[in-house]
Amino acid sequence: MEMHAYLRGEFPKLYGSDKGGDKSSDDPYTWSDKLLFVADDKPSELPYAEGLNAYEFVRILDAKLKREKQKWEIVAATRGL
Repeated sequence: MEMHAYLRGEFPKLYGSDKGGDKSSDDPYTWSDKLLFVADDKPSELPYAEGLNAYEFVRILDAKLKREKQKWEIVAATRGL
């Protein structure tokens, strides 16, 4: 529980928001979905992703989500060009 409390403080967007003790539906993805995302949706990469410690996993996930967001911002910005 302490690990999740620390990671929630460092990476709040990965956990969604808490309102009144209930998990909000801000984040539609489960941790299983996030595991597949870190593994690039490749079954051959799952053993590697599953073997990461929690801190490494969350750091990689955070970086991949940031890149994905940047990619979609660029797509949206250049859509009308």
